[in-house]
Amino acid sequence: MKKLLFGAVLVGCLGLTSCKKDYTCTYSGNGGIASGSTDFSTKDKSEAEDFEKECKAAGGTWRTN
Repeated sequence: MKKLLFGAVLVGCLGLTSCKKDYTCTYSGNGGIASGSTDFSTKDKSEAEDFEKECKAAGGTWRTN
């Protein structure tokens, strides 16, 4: 019975965790006059890849947090 309860608690804890990942796009432009960073959070890998393409196309640096 203890093993069953332990297994149920373990599965419950895993169910509460998130697969969401956080990303940051860091950019600077106009000789450093316009600079900053933008944070993104998503569970969808294709959405993250789209954000990454946009970031790099604008001359930014993409990073997974």
